[in-house]
This record gives sequence, C-alpha cells and structure tokens, in this order.
Amino acid sequence: MAKKSLTASFAHLLGIGRVVAEDQTDDEKKQGADESDEDYAKRMKKLEEDDQKKSAKAKADDDSQDDDDEKKQRPDESDEDYAKRMKKMEEEGDDAEADDTDEEMKGKGTAAAARSRERARCSAIFASSAAAARPDVAAHLAFNTTMSRKEAVGLLNSVAAGGASKGSALASRMTSIKLPIVGSDNASAPAAGSAASIAQQIIAAAAKARGDSK
Repeated sequence: MAKKSLTASFAHLLGIGRVVAEDQTDDEKKQGADESDEDYAKRMKKLEEDDQKKSAKAKADDDSQDDDDEKKQRPDESDEDYAKRMKKMEEEGDDAEADDTDEEMKGKGTAAAARSRERARCSAIFASSAAAARPDVAAHLAFNTTMSRKEAVGLLNSVAAGGASKGSALASRMTSIKLPIVGSDNASAPAAGSAASIAQQIIAAAAKARGDSK
C-alpha cells in the first residue's frame, strides 16, 4: 500500500501521469460502440474547439507574462531610461491597436489615394507573367523599391527572360558596377543571386546607361 502511495506521489516525475492523460485522450477520440457517426462527428468537433480554446488561452497567458516582465524595471536600468522605455512601449501599443479609418482606406483624402495607387502598383507587378517565374524578385520590386509599375515590370521581365545572361550589353555593364550597401557602413550586402542582389544590379546598370552619377 505504501509502495503504491509512493508511486502515486512521484508519478509526475516518472511520466506516469502524462501517459495516463494521453491514454484518456486517445480513448476520447475513439468512436463509442453505441455512438452514431453524426454524434461522433459532433463530439470530435467540440473536442477540437476545446483544444483550440485551451491553446489560445495558454498563448495569451504566455504573452501576458512576457508583457509583465517587459514592464518591470531592469536591475541596471536608471529611472529615466525606464520611464523612456515605458513611454515608447505605450506609444507602440497605441500604434499597433490603431486601425485604419474608413477615410484612409476608402475616402477621397491623400492617404486613401496613396494607398490606392500603391495597391494598383503592387497588383500590376504581381499580375505580370514574369512574376510567376520569379516571385521573389517581384516581391522585392513591389515592396522594397520605389520604382514605378512600368519600370518594375520591365525589370522583372528582363530577369525572368534571362536579360542578364552572359554576353548581353546589360551584363557587361553590370560587371563593372560596384553596388552600394544601403544603410550604415556595417550593413551587409545582399546575398549573391538573391532577388535583392539581382534587382540592385539591374537598377544600377540602368542608371549607368542613363548617365546617372548616383
């Protein structure tokens, strides 16, 4: 009896409780002998919904704990730095929670017009047949450059068609161009062959062909 009691007391260390819980869960997922297919399907749906609620609650609890930890003053943090960090966190929280207004999304204001133009620009780039061949380059041109839709689609077509192939005039220009590193002096250049690298090479070559010194 004592041995059984001792085992029960340390079951969590032996993993016994977990095994039992898993067995119970497996049993719950089995269709009962007197259970119709319809009732079984309903019960499985409810079990799935309960699992999703538990997972969501666990995630919310973890996020809440992280937020609480972030709001505590650090041992090596001065009162002034702590106050600044709290103010920044509050401002970032307000920005994240602020939704786009109807005026910004569908109105006739400047913001709405800018959004509409940007959506049309991105749509035109991804609607190009070349985007199917090089979606990575399409995404880079759409989201990481300020090129017009016509220029972006033109470059995308060149890349997809092998416009930078060996022996072409564009390729010969590209080989003599040293790409600038955007950002700080310590920033790293894009990986060779990446969408960003290809796009930068083509843009730089086009600029040189136009006689731009920048």
